[in-house]
Amino acid sequence: WQTRVYDRATRAKQWVEIQAGVALEQRLRRDQIEAARQLAIVIQDQYRTGGWVPGARDVTVREHWRLWCDVRSKGRFKNQALSDEAVFRDYADDFLGSTPMQAVTRELLFAFSTHLDDMASEGTRIREKRARNVFAAVSAFFRDSYKGKINKIRILKTNPCEDVAWPERAKGKPVKQQLYPDEYQAL
Repeated sequence: WQTRVYDRATRAKQWVEIQAGVALEQRLRRDQIEAARQLAIVIQDQYRTGGWVPGARDVTVREHWRLWCDVRSKGRFKNQALSDEAVFRDYADDFLGSTPMQAVTRELLFAFSTHLDDMASEGTRIREKRARNVFAAVSAFFRDSYKGKINKIRILKTNPCEDVAWPERAKGKPVKQQLYPDEYQAL
């Protein structure tokens, strides 16, 4: 068992061995000890390979989205920030909101894109064009979280939304077809 400890003298984080003896058994029931050991092995493997390790509380997608909208509302995207807040609240919050930012993966975003496709195919709450607009906002959010100009927003090391398939385009003619005057008279 190991844990990461911050050393104030050297200003570095170091791995420290934890003895799995009496202290472990005092904190866990006997049936939980083996599960805790297996979980520690999984967490160590994820850390060594650069994966996300649950530890200190990470900022969630919901919290970072609010920060992103606040920063955008003070810049040149004032009107768009209000729209983006509504988009997240209405369509993305239930699916992505409580996920830690560092834990968002391409697979989760593929699932979200499929979720938007399913909602659009039902046609009761959202249509294909709106599904694409929602995913455009989510894609811009993760792009800015990866390579935005403002340090406060740039918290990701990779863009999980890169190369994720967007929701499907609407098939057939658009619902609102624009006509030229001569085409209207021909009708």
